[in-house]
Amino acid sequence: MLGRIPAARQEIIDRIAARARRAGRRGLPVAPDRFARSFYNGVSELDLVQRSDVDLAGAALSLLAMGHTRRPGRPIVRVFNPDPARDGFGSSHTVIAVITDDMPFLVDSIGIVCTQDKLAIHLIAHPVFAVLRDRRGRLTDLSLDDARPGARPESWQFIEIDRETAPARLAAL
Repeated sequence: MLGRIPAARQEIIDRIAARARRAGRRGLPVAPDRFARSFYNGVSELDLVQRSDVDLAGAALSLLAMGHTRRPGRPIVRVFNPDPARDGFGSSHTVIAVITDDMPFLVDSIGIVCTQDKLAIHLIAHPVFAVLRDRRGRLTDLSLDDARPGARPESWQFIEIDRETAPARLAAL
C-alpha cells in the first residue's frame, strides 16, 4: 500500500489521474489513472501546482507509452522538447526521460550531468516500479507498492531541465 501523502498533493494527483483516465487509451497494461497516481506519488505538491493537470497527465501517459516495451539491461533514453500534438503534453522545458533497470545513483548521475552542463533542473519524478514484462519485453503490470512474484525493479525518470533548442546539444545530452 502506498504511504500517506499530504492532502494538498493528493488533491492534485486526483485531478491528474482523472485527466489521465479520460485521455488514456483503452487496453493499456496499466490503467492510466493508476499509473498517474503512482508516478506522481513522490513529487511535491509545490512542483505539481506549477503545471497544468493536462500537461502532467500527458507527460505520465507519454512515459507509459515509452516504457511499453523494454528488454532488461537496455535503457530507454529520450531527450526532447515536448510538443502537445506529438507528445500529448507541452512544457517550456526540455525533458530527459529514462526507463532502465534500477540501480544506485541514477538520479544523482543525471543531476551531475546537468550541473556540469550548467542546466537547472525544474522538476524530477523518479519512481521505482516493480515491473512485470513478458518474454518480448512488453509491459504487463507495474506497481509502486505491491510487487508480484517475478517483478523486477525499474527506474522511471522524468526530468525537466532548462530549454535546449539546438539539435546537436539535445543529441549530446
